[in-house]
Amino acid sequence: MTTPDREDIHLLSRHSNLPVASIRSALRNFVYSGKDAWQQFLKILFLSLGAGFMLAGVIFFFAYNWDALHKFVKLGIIEGLVILFTLTALLIRKNLLVRNILLTAASVMIGVLFAVFGQVYQTGADAYDLFLNWTLCTLLWVIVAGFAPLWLIWLALVNITVQLYLRQTGADLSEMTAPLLLFLVNAIGLAVTLLLKHFGSGSIPQWFIIVLALAGATVATIGVSTGIFGRMSISFTLLLAAVIISYAGIIYYAFKQQSVFFIAVTGFSMMIILCAGILEIANPTTGSVLLVCIFLGAGTTMLIKSLLTLQKQWSHEKAA
Repeated sequence: MTTPDREDIHLLSRHSNLPVASIRSALRNFVYSGKDAWQQFLKILFLSLGAGFMLAGVIFFFAYNWDALHKFVKLGIIEGLVILFTLTALLIRKNLLVRNILLTAASVMIGVLFAVFGQVYQTGADAYDLFLNWTLCTLLWVIVAGFAPLWLIWLALVNITVQLYLRQTGADLSEMTAPLLLFLVNAIGLAVTLLLKHFGSGSIPQWFIIVLALAGATVATIGVSTGIFGRMSISFTLLLAAVIISYAGIIYYAFKQQSVFFIAVTGFSMMIILCAGILEIANPTTGSVLLVCIFLGAGTTMLIKSLLTLQKQWSHEKAA
């Protein structure tokens, strides 16, 4: 039997004769955070803050004492920290959270190591190869840890690598190549995550899926809207086709899983893209801007009303 959530308990209270005391007891047992949940939250919070402040301290230490430190001291300190974090993570087997945070800190220190190495030997620490090497060197840790924040950092590195590579070496490519590749990266990441969650492979937090969906929708919205005002190219055509196919798939998934979030994200994204199309067709005049404002107002109202209707319908289906 699945654990009831807040919505299930509210439906039960409206359509049953359970006393108020029983409803409150169910909310305390299944919905409200208890002592153990708050302790776990504070544990994660303080561990994350400690690791973040420590990494920031290391970075600012090198920034402040850069001229006073010998190059071997700079590299030795960072390499020592990477080894220390990694060995400690290997030795700590019982506390999975501490081990994952240590691996995350070690992964960040790998990037600091490449940056310091590039500055010491003038290899171009701000070039795309820094982020490419950083991404490749931490891939094994990311797979082994299976830690959602570490996966998010790794996907951010992939996005930065693609963006910097196209900016530095893709002068002859279309300006729509970057949005196309970035959208594919985030869309593939979201698709793989949803498949893993569907087949029950590991524990994937909902916030991770939300971040990936928002990242993909943001890239799609900005990319397609920008391409509408630019010249037609193969990259833009491929991006538009990829967005249409992906949005159709995510809407189908949303109706299968009864998820209002995905419908809301794709709906607002499509409204913004349609507004860009209206402005391009009608030219940015006062009349076209007014038309876009009316369209946005009416579209937002209809979308919210549709979402509320779907939510109510799905709630009744769960209660049946």
